[in-house]
Amino acid sequence: MTTTYAQMMGRSEDSEKSLHFLGAHALMQLKGNLLQCDVRQRFFNPDETGNVEITYTCPLPFGAVLLGVEVTLNDKTLKGDVKARKEAREQYETSIAKGDSAFLVAVNPDGSVSMELGNLLAGESCEILLSYAQVLQVTQGSLRVMLPTTIAPRFGDAVQDGGFEPHSAPYASQSAQYPFSVEVKIEGALAGARIGSPSHSLAMQVHDGVAVFTLASQAWLDRDLILVLEDLPANGLAVVSRDALEPEESVVLACLTLQIDSTTTTQTRAVTVQLLVDCSGSMGGERIASARAALLQITAQLTPEDQFSLNRFGTRSEHCHRRVVPVTSAQQALARKWIGELDANMGGTNMEDAIVKTLKIAGDRSSDLLLVTDGDIHAVDSLIKTLRSQSHRCFVVGIGSSPSEAHLRRLAEATGGACEFVVSGEAVQSAIERMFARLRGARISQLSLRLPPGVQLMAIESLPHHAFMGDQVQSFIRIAGAWPRGAEVQLHGCLDGGADLQQEKSGAAEWLASVVPTPIAEDADNTLARMAAHAVCRQWQRDQQGTASAAVNEAAKTRMTELAVRYQLITENTHFVLSHEREQGSVAMESPRLVTTPNMLVAGYGDMASFSAPMMLRRVRDDASPRSASAPSHKSHSISALTGNTNLYSLPRLNRVAPKTPQAMAQELLRHSDLTQLTRLKQLTALGMPELFATRFSDVPDQAATVQAIIRWLLLCEKAQWVDDGTWFAQLQQLGLDSWMGDITATAWPIDPVDEIEIPAFLRKQ
Repeated sequence: MTTTYAQMMGRSEDSEKSLHFLGAHALMQLKGNLLQCDVRQRFFNPDETGNVEITYTCPLPFGAVLLGVEVTLNDKTLKGDVKARKEAREQYETSIAKGDSAFLVAVNPDGSVSMELGNLLAGESCEILLSYAQVLQVTQGSLRVMLPTTIAPRFGDAVQDGGFEPHSAPYASQSAQYPFSVEVKIEGALAGARIGSPSHSLAMQVHDGVAVFTLASQAWLDRDLILVLEDLPANGLAVVSRDALEPEESVVLACLTLQIDSTTTTQTRAVTVQLLVDCSGSMGGERIASARAALLQITAQLTPEDQFSLNRFGTRSEHCHRRVVPVTSAQQALARKWIGELDANMGGTNMEDAIVKTLKIAGDRSSDLLLVTDGDIHAVDSLIKTLRSQSHRCFVVGIGSSPSEAHLRRLAEATGGACEFVVSGEAVQSAIERMFARLRGARISQLSLRLPPGVQLMAIESLPHHAFMGDQVQSFIRIAGAWPRGAEVQLHGCLDGGADLQQEKSGAAEWLASVVPTPIAEDADNTLARMAAHAVCRQWQRDQQGTASAAVNEAAKTRMTELAVRYQLITENTHFVLSHEREQGSVAMESPRLVTTPNMLVAGYGDMASFSAPMMLRRVRDDASPRSASAPSHKSHSISALTGNTNLYSLPRLNRVAPKTPQAMAQELLRHSDLTQLTRLKQLTALGMPELFATRFSDVPDQAATVQAIIRWLLLCEKAQWVDDGTWFAQLQQLGLDSWMGDITATAWPIDPVDEIEIPAFLRKQ
């Protein structure tokens, strides 16, 4: 397997030995709406003498259900189990303490997967196979298959805002480079669709009615793989199978497309839409170019009956319009000029504040928010809560080579909106037309499924509160006994959203939205039943959100954990764990060196080409003693040391660059950084602050506050961001910086010659 893998990746074994993570290969199979994927990721310990523990966090698609893990250690395949979170962690730590090898796979709150490979000895290789399934959704006659490959840096704190464990918080490195290969098999009627990829160059072959796609050239884990299938049949589908663990029960997967029949008339409606575009530093390069193209297409779709406003944000918010305005030729000309001048120069991604301020512009007027962003934030839960309280629908256009799909889809779905994605270089017209079809058209509410007579319903996944015409509604259904052969599933609902409906005039409120036959399928792996069990866990989790009773929450968590263990599902409450007992003589005698493997930086991210390659962040153990079987707590030191510095996981660490003037450094800050994540002087020197200036702060008790004070004054010099509210100098006095901080000017730092050190002319006070 080793040689084949190296050939597949186009790399020699010698070059691979310089890395801990060697790349990934994915095998994807699409049949109907069900996508099944196996992702093989290979690791290696190049150290000549030491054992290591490798941690790597990789993304999964939104809605993917992680069904299995297989570990191959030195060509030997090992099997593990899914256990309750606490039990799995204790088993893993105990095995590490004994000097054995152990493997832990966990799902993070954002749906990504963290892998921990403990006690990989010198020269050993390991392959982790992740198997997952995903139900894809047809939207407006189009199906988009997205395989995420990397996690971009995000605004906010990964631990506090994103819920990550400190040791698994992802970060990206510009110097990381991992090869990637893929094989995609599309079966059945979908093989005849119009298929293309806006992200990669693909080669296609057809074997026995199966379309097989492979990469036409070398690829890397720096951008999502996208396949787009268009001109799909309008009808939905459903499938049923027996549950292997509960033979007296069956599971139905229903995917029903909302359609208007020939007897129903609707009319499109005028829209009031507030456009909000992300201009933070992460949107630099290809992303901001795609955002401009999307906004131009959006404004071109507006009609004289519509109303709109244009807004942008980064650390602060700016508004082209101070109110919602009618669509006139003059306003559209102003919009085109404003959009053409957009740049990713507004600092961090303060999205929640920007949304609240933008929605205030509409006042009491009913409006929709159309957000154009890469979604690279951690605090999405707080944002969703805020938007729900505002009672506005949020429609999202996700931009970039690897946008935060899970965050953006959750944001849109939670507010009653919808989501479209546009990768760098992709034509935006189709995505925007689909978005406006939803904005203008009728929507279906009060959705309900009708089952055949005599079918005993046991459980059903809740349907959304509403859906849009041309989109699909999906649900897992559990029934007692067998499904009647040839029976159908029906979807009913009520049309609303401003449409002029014949049904309303005749007094018939309910409407048959879709109907599909339900064939019986063989499911040897029990995939449908396991995905249905995962849907039940999701439902319990949604139901317990906001519940006041701690006892109710704990009971629901216990039920979710028991169900996940029974069906061997890796969830937020369960982990996959595997212990490999080593033979005498090969037991690790020392605590392993911790290696946190970075993701590749997203292609085109933040226009990062101007930066030097960042250093890889490593977690270093502060104990080197031999293992003790009675002390399964090897992360206790490293975690406590990192809890005050977790922001570094979310931001690339940069090598030092030549000193800059304060004004030039302020411009650098505005262009490239999530400013609230800068908490260390070394980060500022990496951006151009002189080392001599940094030495003035070497003994300050609160370095993070001092760094933020420096940033604030630099931006005041630039007159770009901060406005003094009267408290800033009080903060300087509290920090002991008031006596000389004000001497910073646009061209000089307040540095005096010390110990005959030569000060460059441009750093002397003017």
